[in-house]
Amino acid sequence: MSPQILGFDKTGTAQANLALPGFSSAGSFTLESPNGVDIFAKSGERGEFRKYNVSGASWETLAGNGTWPTSFCANGVANSACSLRLKDAFYDYHQKLIFVLDHNKVRMITPDLNRVYTVVE
Repeated sequence: MSPQILGFDKTGTAQANLALPGFSSAGSFTLESPNGVDIFAKSGERGEFRKYNVSGASWETLAGNGTWPTSFCANGVANSACSLRLKDAFYDYHQKLIFVLDHNKVRMITPDLNRVYTVVE
């Protein structure tokens, strides 16, 4: 069953339930909507940070590949090849960058190049 999210208009009046097709609750995902428009899901268990595309009714993986790592991936590795020990994640709308807390390192994913880099060790 897909999670249901209650939508609100600008006055705060509840409008309708928004179903999120293709969303699996397996993996202990946490749903967030920091700007009230975009919906993000993160899972430390699956090591993924995902964004919901409302118009396409689909999920896009922004970071991680859903497998638990045995070591850190090297700088410059393609995001899809990088397993993360995801503790937290943040999407910078202005610079279009993704920051993740990968165990004890802050990593940055550049969407244009889709590469992972360590920012703080």
